[in-house]
Amino acid sequence: MKKKTMVNRFLFLMGVLLCCTVQGISAWFGSRDEVINRTGVGINDVAIEEEFPTPELHEDQPVKKEVFFFNTGKVPCYVRASLLFDNGDAEQAVEMQYGSPKWKQEEDGYYYYQEFIQPGEKTEPLIRSLSLKEGTTLEEDFQLIVYTETVQSAGHNGPVEAFQHMEGEA
Repeated sequence: MKKKTMVNRFLFLMGVLLCCTVQGISAWFGSRDEVINRTGVGINDVAIEEEFPTPELHEDQPVKKEVFFFNTGKVPCYVRASLLFDNGDAEQAVEMQYGSPKWKQEEDGYYYYQEFIQPGEKTEPLIRSLSLKEGTTLEEDFQLIVYTETVQSAGHNGPVEAFQHMEGEA
């Protein structure tokens, strides 16, 4: 009799345990929630626009060379640019007249446009003209290379901060 009671208790306990387990497993697999997250990619990009009608430089006679940056992306962005000559003689002989106080050269050598530009808008010119410094000549042609980078403006208080954040410095 004792053995039968013990078996009955064991079976009852196993039944309760089985019910609890089945109920928990059923709740786990039966409970579902679905959310569709739609996100988009903000594309920031600029095109360099130049006006350089006369590529002949003469001493102390500025030649128009205007360099703008046009936001072709989908989001507002900050722009920075670097100006590099392809040879040292040109770098020493050519004088650049800069275009706008909205461009500021920082310690890293880049020129930062102090405002963000909206999609479809362009910056004020970085350069307005070039000329040869007094008493200098150039024996060969040269290239002035304009290199630019952009970063989305959202969440940043200025261009330097935005680029530092992009580079992991802020």
